[in-house]
Amino acid sequence: MDVDEMKLIKEFSGSAPLPDRNQLVPARNRLIVAAAEERTGSAPAMRSRGRRWAWSTGLTVGLAAAISGVLVLTPAGEVGGGAPVANAEAAQVLRSAADAALKLPDAAPRPDQFVYLRSETPDGPREAWLSADGTREGVYVQGGENPGTVPACQGSTYQDSIGTPQEAGNCTPEAGYRPGLPTEADAMLEYLKNPENAKDPNVVSSIRRLATESYMRPESRAALFEAAAEIPGITVVPDAKDPSGRSGIGISFPSPDGTPQLLIFDPTSYAFLGTENYAQLEVAFTDQPGHRP
Repeated sequence: MDVDEMKLIKEFSGSAPLPDRNQLVPARNRLIVAAAEERTGSAPAMRSRGRRWAWSTGLTVGLAAAISGVLVLTPAGEVGGGAPVANAEAAQVLRSAADAALKLPDAAPRPDQFVYLRSETPDGPREAWLSADGTREGVYVQGGENPGTVPACQGSTYQDSIGTPQEAGNCTPEAGYRPGLPTEADAMLEYLKNPENAKDPNVVSSIRRLATESYMRPESRAALFEAAAEIPGITVVPDAKDPSGRSGIGISFPSPDGTPQLLIFDPTSYAFLGTENYAQLEVAFTDQPGHRP
């Protein structure tokens, strides 16, 4: 990505206004979903790899330029909420979200960098610095409390907070950057169903974890949302809200215990906003844990 492309990203960030929250009523959201279906036709939308750099002036998610080795990928902003609406448009919303993911820059951190995640949760603001390749100790801060650490994994040992090796068998690095994830929906579903890959009790939990706790390439993120569109029983929540107060279109997934499990998207751009307990506000790369973009 050259300087001109970075300038273009910054210009889009500055010129894209956030939607008026007072206008984000359920009826409007249903119209937005219906309009998306009309644009793409009644058949399932097929994403085009050629759209990776197809920037849209209608995209409301802000994207800032890389400065001093830091690339901000998603913006700060505002979005659980209204009653679920069982309809066939839920899959279309997820496919529109996949298209929106393809418009993000295909940037990658260096192996020695950290993926910075800033979010809002029911317990307050949260910041995390995750080692890009999982071999360096990460840091997280929840609700202004004292920092916690994310252990590093090097070979067969973890490294504690003072760098002392701790025997842990054959540990697997918890990488903040996931470049090797599948880029097609079917392959992503198979990946998520494989017990060796998923650390969550079901596919839905794995989808939510990947969407919120790691950075992946645009095509993999698109495949993640397309895989989510294949899950039976998904419904639209027209006026969902995330912990930061942002309103958006929620997609509700079936849950064994009946607890709502949502993915929430911007009602205009379909950019990913978060879940009912996690508002994704910023994703960036930094050189050191604890450093902010």
